[in-house]
Amino acid sequence: MLVLIALIFSVAALFAMVSFNGNLQFSSVGLYGMINDANTMNNYFIQQSQIFGKSLVIECKDCSNEQILEKGKTFDAQRKIRFTNEGDFFAKLRNGEFKFEKQADNSYTLKIENIHVQFESGYNKIERNFDICQTFNSNGDFIGDCKVDIPVPAIEQTN
Repeated sequence: MLVLIALIFSVAALFAMVSFNGNLQFSSVGLYGMINDANTMNNYFIQQSQIFGKSLVIECKDCSNEQILEKGKTFDAQRKIRFTNEGDFFAKLRNGEFKFEKQADNSYTLKIENIHVQFESGYNKIERNFDICQTFNSNGDFIGDCKVDIPVPAIEQTN
């Protein structure tokens, strides 16, 4: 009986060695593709939000909140290229889930929070959640990303 079990394990090991093609690179190509797609879409969203922000500053300096929200719908409707992995970036514009505010220094901020994208390849999946917050001058030119205040934890000293 012991000889039969050893023979079965030997045949199974031999089969595994013969059928292994040595191509470990195949699975990493799919992961690299997903990471590349995620980075590409992130850059695309940043570029599109800059275009949207500039159009809001130029066309909507004195718009009401309703008119600003309508611009989000119009911006989404006018775009010609659509991707399968767009996540909910354009849905947030279409549904008015963004903030456009004039600041005290006559600059403008555009905030789109909690953007979700997902990429899949085989059994692997990458999900990203991120925010976009950008500042524009009074001409609509992109100045930079919003300044974010990071709370510093209090340090307690004991003597």
